[in-house]
Amino acid sequence: MPELSVIVPAYRERDDIPLLLDALEKALAGLAVACMVCGMEVTLASFLLSLLNWQSELDRKGRNAA
Repeated sequence: MPELSVIVPAYRERDDIPLLLDALEKALAGLAVACMVCGMEVTLASFLLSLLNWQSELDRKGRNAA
């Protein structure tokens, strides 16, 4: 189960995402982190649905790991 969840809004940032993820990995070393990158072209409703699905998946994985 993650100790920290990071949600990154992105718009035309394809080239910068790997750099950001590398920096997050270094800065948050030792923490269990979940990261979700969301394109800004998504609607609020689809973003919230994705977020709920993501949280459900994290919860399911947490229960299976216990």
